[in-house]
Amino acid sequence: MIKELSVVPAAVVHLYEAHIKAQFLQVSQLLEAQSFDGLLIAAGSVLHPFRDDVDYPFKVNPYFKAWLPLLDRPGCYVWLVPGEAKPVLFFHQPQDIWHQVNALDDEAVQRAFQVEVIASASELPGILSKTGAARIAYIGETGDCPSSKAEHNPQVLLAALDYQRAYKSDYEVACMRLASEKAVPAHRAAERCFRDGGSEYDIHMAYLQAAGHLEEELPYGNIIALNDHGAVLHYTQKLRQPPAQSRSFLIDAGASVAGYVADISRTYAAADGVFAELVDAMDQLQQAVIARIQPGEAYLELHRWTHVQLAEVLKQFDLIHCSPEQAVEQQITQAFFPHGLGHLLGLQVHDRGGWMQSPDGREVSPPSEHPYLRLTRPIEVGQVFTIEPGLYFIPSILESVNKGIAGKLVNWSVVETLRPYGGIRIEDNIHVSADGVQNLTREAGL
Repeated sequence: MIKELSVVPAAVVHLYEAHIKAQFLQVSQLLEAQSFDGLLIAAGSVLHPFRDDVDYPFKVNPYFKAWLPLLDRPGCYVWLVPGEAKPVLFFHQPQDIWHQVNALDDEAVQRAFQVEVIASASELPGILSKTGAARIAYIGETGDCPSSKAEHNPQVLLAALDYQRAYKSDYEVACMRLASEKAVPAHRAAERCFRDGGSEYDIHMAYLQAAGHLEEELPYGNIIALNDHGAVLHYTQKLRQPPAQSRSFLIDAGASVAGYVADISRTYAAADGVFAELVDAMDQLQQAVIARIQPGEAYLELHRWTHVQLAEVLKQFDLIHCSPEQAVEQQITQAFFPHGLGHLLGLQVHDRGGWMQSPDGREVSPPSEHPYLRLTRPIEVGQVFTIEPGLYFIPSILESVNKGIAGKLVNWSVVETLRPYGGIRIEDNIHVSADGVQNLTREAGL
């Protein structure tokens, strides 16, 4: 018996149809403005390693995922024609003796889409030719396009779509709330495992168990860093053996619901002391940054203000010999906090459009002194982004500072006592709503 496939979470079904209707209207207007008669979006196809027949984990095209949370169904397509009553879902349901094939019987999807079942993408050229669409845009990998006449990934259309991704519907925010609620107990389980003496591998497995996620279902690879591994910003190793002494634990780990993600970081000290106090100070700094958020302010200015506050923390903990103002002026804070304050969040961990200032693709790149900032556009109602200040003891950066003029302004004896702890990152997911700033992470209980 073929099982039925439901994809829209029950808790947000009441919001899904309105989300699709509004998005269909918005994209239809873009297509008409750019003289396209239709838009075809591919979910993607299964890929294989070189000279192997074992699949890579399937990752759905995010432009397809914006319409449907069909996260594990390669070969599907969304077809949009301005003026039609509904978008069309070409649902791939092949005859397959090797894999489980589920029929789609999701009432929310059935209401929002005209669903047509296809056994193969080879059916689409004939179907599309009957629509009368003369000019077709296509979004996806080139090899997945079934139409020889379609214009592949038109940049003007992609720019407009990327710009609009920053503004989340009620449905999208609700999914991200659910993702945070899924991630929070997993973070709690990870902290317990750390305090019980677990290895990085043990902590990671405890996280997966509590989140109810398979490895490939995570929105990104968990960062599970004990001690000085916290100084590696994207630490991906997960050692099987615990260290002789666990001093600190930095975790950056998320969860996913209907394709929308949570991205949360916390740092813990194993015992009371200076590092534990520093973690508390960074938590207070992060909350002060969030309290400052208001529509109309450039995110870049919020990032710069964070560096001013970080300089105060460096002075408070005797990490610098100079004034906070001088630490900012000499760019010492960048040595301890080299990455950006945060990024757009949604269908992707780093949602596209963070540098964009208008739908035509105009961008403002980050300044040279803050090259890794992923978000420079103004803060506006509807956006969801992260706030994640950090303070790290990264050997390669500190060695470079020590060799320069600014090296005399750093208290290296204190740095050396803290170096074995790696670093600190505190990250929350923020929704700027019409009713004010909402912290999706803290509201979920972390």
